[in-house]
Amino acid sequence: MANASEQELLDRYALAGAASAKVQGWASGARMFAVLRGLQERGWFRFLDRPRERVELFEFSGLASVQFDDVLAVLDAHGVVEQEAGTVRLAASFAELVADDASIGLDEILDASVLGIEQSRAAVAPGTTPLTERDALVVARGSGGRANDITKLVYEEYWLVYLPEVSEALRTGRFLDVGCGVATTSLTLARIFPETSVLGIDVVPAVVDEARRRAEALGVQDRAEFRCVDAQEFDEVDGFGTAFWAQPFFPEGTRAKTLAAIYRALHPGGLLILQELMPPPGDEAKLPAYTLRQLAIRSTGRPFGSTAEELVAEAESAGFILVRIALADSERYVIMQRPS
Repeated sequence: MANASEQELLDRYALAGAASAKVQGWASGARMFAVLRGLQERGWFRFLDRPRERVELFEFSGLASVQFDDVLAVLDAHGVVEQEAGTVRLAASFAELVADDASIGLDEILDASVLGIEQSRAAVAPGTTPLTERDALVVARGSGGRANDITKLVYEEYWLVYLPEVSEALRTGRFLDVGCGVATTSLTLARIFPETSVLGIDVVPAVVDEARRRAEALGVQDRAEFRCVDAQEFDEVDGFGTAFWAQPFFPEGTRAKTLAAIYRALHPGGLLILQELMPPPGDEAKLPAYTLRQLAIRSTGRPFGSTAEELVAEAESAGFILVRIALADSERYVIMQRPS
């Protein structure tokens, strides 16, 4: 039986083993991500848009036989592909990610994840690293998803059910999307409410170009306008019944003037919608991923992580009044109003 000194050494060994297992688990995830990224770059997932004969995939891969077998073993073990009778197909969940009508695509997820890894590495060094135009487009594509039939159904059955005030306002006034990104929200609402016109504004030219392209592809460009403009300088007055502000993407020094511009743009009684991005209290499972996202985003100079209560106080300082804090499943939305 170990004495006290020996027991202390054994306890230290166990603690080190637990930490080592954790680090190795993180490293294993990083290695698997690297495999997916490499296969993405080589076109595997486009090729696997339908089941393929194993020999057909082997010829496409250009790999040596043993190397090909090893890659398939990794994909199979991680639930990315399924193999049966000489056929290789993507698992159902991954097939959804590469489908033409996916609500968000595997390419977009991988591209955004690569950028997040780069930001996280930079975040542990002094200073901030602002987003480039290319980075902003990657973020917009990776976080916004696509406006399609799936997204439309989700908004109808989820978002608008929890936010009935928004539905009513959209039927009677224009919608302003501030920091619209690739315009998933604007374009989806334009499809749901044919009587509504939407205006999205964003400061990044490439992002605005992508939003316009998507509007044309959906055939709603006559009711969905997108402008490249600094939200602080937006000068329309009393023109909108509802506004959504993508506030996590706005640096501290821009927020007060942006809120003032939104206040002017809404007509009296108009609504401002804000989203809290923090995990629900007590949801410890989401906290590790959230802290990593917060670290990466704050390293670019944006104050990610405002609580619903902090968002209320910020909007009230611009003259808005609180309608309510809405709980939409596990997410909280702040509904503010320009006084009538």
